Amino acid sequence: MKAYKFRIYPSWIQQKKIQETFDICKNVYNKLLDLSIKKYKNEKKGLSKYQMDKINKGKYREVYSQVLQNVSDRVNKSFKNFFRRIKNKSCKKKGFPRFKSSVKSITYPQHDTQKKGSS
Repeated sequence: MKAYKFRIYPSWIQQKKIQETFDICKNVYNKLLDLSIKKYKNEKKGLSKYQMDKINKGKYREVYSQVLQNVSDRVNKSFKNFFRRIKNKSCKKKGFPRFKSSVKSITYPQHDTQKKGSS
C-alpha cells in the first residue's frame, strides 16, 4: 500500500474550514473516548467501532463521514492497544488512552474507482 503526502496551499477560507474540521474531530475523539472510558469502568470493555460509528451518524454533516469513521477507528485502536498491554504481563506501562488537546491530521480514504475483476 502506498501513501502520499501533499503540501497544500489553502486560501484563508479553506484554512478556516480545515481548522473547523480538526476541532470537530478532536471533540468527537474526546467524546468517544469519554463514552468508552465510562463503559470500560462499568463493564470492563470499551465501545465497539460499530457503536462509535452509530453515535456519530448524522450529527456532524459539515465533516465527511469517512473522516469521522477514521476518528472512531483511532479511538477503537487506542483501546485495543490498551487491552493488549494489559494482557501482556511483562509490559510495565499500561498506557490508558488519553484525551486530545488538538488533532493535527485527518484521513480521507481513497475510493477505488476501478471495478474489481474487470479489465
